[in-house]
Amino acid sequence: DAATSADIAFGQKGATTASDVDTLGWSFVNATGLALLEFQLSWDVEQYSSAGRGPIISLNYNPNGAGVTTSGIAGANDVAGASSVSATNLSSVLVTSRSVTVTLDTALENGQTIVFGWRFAPGPEATGANGHIGVDNLTVTAVPEPSSSLFLLAGLSAAAMGRRRR
Repeated sequence: DAATSADIAFGQKGATTASDVDTLGWSFVNATGLALLEFQLSWDVEQYSSAGRGPIISLNYNPNGAGVTTSGIAGANDVAGASSVSATNLSSVLVTSRSVTVTLDTALENGQTIVFGWRFAPGPEATGANGHIGVDNLTVTAVPEPSSSLFLLAGLSAAAMGRRRR
């Protein structure tokens, strides 16, 4: 069975220099009782202001303390926000939806932790502060390793056959 967490929102307003990069992350513990090899994530990037630099958000992850990586992410990941040197507040929120699949090199065993992080960086423009930008409507779905799913199905089949015999 897949585990899901929904509607998580977070964001930031960064500094004015291009070298200032922040990462905000969510930590998840595998409490499914199964080995997990894949995660499906979807989220919306919402931009509220630009302040002269189009901010950039990109996803990374750290499975069980093995190190931060972007390896195994399938789907559009990076979002470059709009920039405008004259407008501080955008007239309407810019929303960019993203959906990716993260496939791990090694299964995340029961009790192990994975951290999904969003890297917030200023855009390449030379002046201005980073805009107000955030991540909303985050959904994380864990997909069990195929062998775990087969084991679960075999157990359910055996239980169903036992009921038929009675």
